[in-house]
Amino acid sequence: WHLAAGLVELEAIGWADRISAAGMAGPIRIARRQARGTTALQAASPGETVAQWLDRHGQSPRVCEMFWEPLALATLNQPASVAAAPIFARVLGELAGGDRRAAALAWSTVPLSELYVGPATRFVEGRGGAVRTSAPARVRLAKGRVAAVDVRGERMEAGAVIVAVPWHAIGAAIGGEIEPIGDLAVRAERAAASPIVTVNLWLDRIILDVPFLGLPGRAMQWVF
Repeated sequence: WHLAAGLVELEAIGWADRISAAGMAGPIRIARRQARGTTALQAASPGETVAQWLDRHGQSPRVCEMFWEPLALATLNQPASVAAAPIFARVLGELAGGDRRAAALAWSTVPLSELYVGPATRFVEGRGGAVRTSAPARVRLAKGRVAAVDVRGERMEAGAVIVAVPWHAIGAAIGGEIEPIGDLAVRAERAAASPIVTVNLWLDRIILDVPFLGLPGRAMQWVF
């Protein structure tokens, strides 16, 4: 209901567009059940883009321009014409959950390193783990499995790893018998960049009469 209330209050679309948006209730419900593992149905087809998915469900051009497409760009960091519909469906399922806080916007009042890095480091170290910085690592594969991780001349055995690196660094982060991962590194390197650029300006006066402003269809999407 909180998602429906947001659509009702969105002044940029008319009632016909709001009724159009209501047609997404069914796919969103399926997405929620799919995330919980309680249905075999798929909210969106593999390989389907967000734009194709919205068109298939009869969304009007206006509601796509003013609501769905900005939401897809904000959550997936890609335009609707190329963003993956199954991922967007899952996002919508989470946003439209029973707790309206799942759709709330948050603004950090402290540096992100203080918000994330410090607490995460304390969490890991408090449970017997170690956090190493400035320590390039390379995963070694052998016989179809992870064999070890090499870190500055030290080899640590591991049965599983999470390689959280930029897409273009996959090839440099994994070595050894890489045949099991196929052409993953090649495909990753071919992926196009989709950067987020934020400009922070400190002004000597208030210039907006609203706390948050969306600019759909423009190079800059949001003003806070």
